[in-house]
Amino acid sequence: MRRKLKVFVVLSVLSLATLQRAFALDALVTKQGKVLYGTVIQDQGRVVITYDDGVTEEMGADSVDDVSLFVPPTRKDVARKGNFEVVDGLSVSTPIDMNKFRRAMLLALSAHRWVVDEERPGELYCRLSKGASWWVTIRICYTPSGYWYEYLDSKNLDANPVKNKIHRNYPRWIQILEREMIKLY
Repeated sequence: MRRKLKVFVVLSVLSLATLQRAFALDALVTKQGKVLYGTVIQDQGRVVITYDDGVTEEMGADSVDDVSLFVPPTRKDVARKGNFEVVDGLSVSTPIDMNKFRRAMLLALSAHRWVVDEERPGELYCRLSKGASWWVTIRICYTPSGYWYEYLDSKNLDANPVKNKIHRNYPRWIQILEREMIKLY
């Protein structure tokens, strides 16, 4: 009886996130500025991460900067099915190696003059522009189960999501990014 009471007290004190971290979960670990994705188990001062390819790495808790739950990005609600607002990436088979995908996409972006404005786990916020005359911003989302490109905003590209209209070069820019990323993945 006493044992159950202790468990109840412990459970009431711990947050849901702490409980989730006590078990295997999809998470990211930052170690010396490098983000590692995989299944993480925290246990008695050590962190064990299992990568998508099955390789396991054990680290001391003091060598890890942060362990946090990987919350996959949510897809944007589109004005019309099949329009330019969300373009599915179809070239990389699942499960996607998150670190490898990120690295390939960053190289592809820089090779084609895209600028990464912000980076979050599983998300890259990017901009392509020609001075002040026009620009477009997109969000590239990636999870172990897939990836996609989301249109966010633009200037002088005549974007109209309801009518599924945008400058004719926009789909080509996404295709160029996709081809370059595939070469590098």
